[in-house]
Amino acid sequence: MWLTAVIFVVNLSEENLTKDEKKLVTNLMRVNHAGEVAAQGLYIGHALAAKSEEQREMMLEMASEEKAQLIWCNERIKDLGGRPSIFAPFSSAIVLASDLLIFLNPPVNLSLIHI
Repeated sequence: MWLTAVIFVVNLSEENLTKDEKKLVTNLMRVNHAGEVAAQGLYIGHALAAKSEEQREMMLEMASEEKAQLIWCNERIKDLGGRPSIFAPFSSAIVLASDLLIFLNPPVNLSLIHI
């Protein structure tokens, strides 16, 4: 089923989808979009806390690549008649803040698993 949904996401226009397929694809694209938003916060947080110019540039380049995917996800969701999550900006900010906290204060352990 997931492979079928991925094929729909990439290859089919909304005219070729049933109502249920369209809903499924829209929801999958919203999940994809949320991941791209979180990745933006992660890469920008890494760039802000980078210890070298090379690391900073690499993180900003990766953020730029993710931005292109984020734009595509957003357009695809709109094409399908959906909308991205209203929480997307908050998730990006939370990821950015937690990333900076970890980089600026390494002894802080925010994981749920303690080894």
